[in-house]
Amino acid sequence: MRKSSKRKEIARRQRRERLYNIAIITILISLTVVAFIPTWVLSTDMQEEVVRVEIEEISEPEQSADEIDRSNFKSIYEEELIKAKEEEKVAVEAKNTKFAKAELVRVGEIKSSQQEELWYLAKGIHGEASICDRDEKYRVGTVIMNRVERSDYPNTVKGVISSGEYSCYQDARWYSEEPSQEEWEIAKDIYENGVRVFESNVVYQSAHAYGEIVFVSEWHEYGAKK
Repeated sequence: MRKSSKRKEIARRQRRERLYNIAIITILISLTVVAFIPTWVLSTDMQEEVVRVEIEEISEPEQSADEIDRSNFKSIYEEELIKAKEEEKVAVEAKNTKFAKAELVRVGEIKSSQQEELWYLAKGIHGEASICDRDEKYRVGTVIMNRVERSDYPNTVKGVISSGEYSCYQDARWYSEEPSQEEWEIAKDIYENGVRVFESNVVYQSAHAYGEIVFVSEWHEYGAKK
């Protein structure tokens, strides 16, 4: 009985030693695996980072070129837009200056009624015959003055021009354009020197016949009042 108990005790001790050794080996294996995994993961992450950086370095020049092209286009467009706005501003200011100048004269802010009459005559010649030759401008100016000198029309150039029978007075160009040097000279010759190219009864000048037709030009028909 004693020998049997002793053998059992020895067997139990050996079994405990084997379990202990297995436990030690398991712990050692676990520590080794734990120590190995971070290194492997780190290596993998580093490899992925290297690949990502290489890809970015390869694609970066093309993206930079596109960005440069877009930036250059945007700069050119903005410069052209600024230039166009500046040109438009200059044009508007010039137009406003002409309008203001014309309006000042139109409302009588000039030195004398004679200057005002001369200005209206030059404007009327310009409005009715700006594209015509010199002779036609004399004809237009003569008809205006013939009306002024008749009792059945207003007795001023301003009154004749603004009576409603001259379309140029209703045109926007009346306020935006000025007579040429030639038109000023013709107006002065007619108004101050009394030059006339028609008889005093020629008071019609239009694209169609009025009164007794006395002359037909490339631009107008001129008629006398019966």
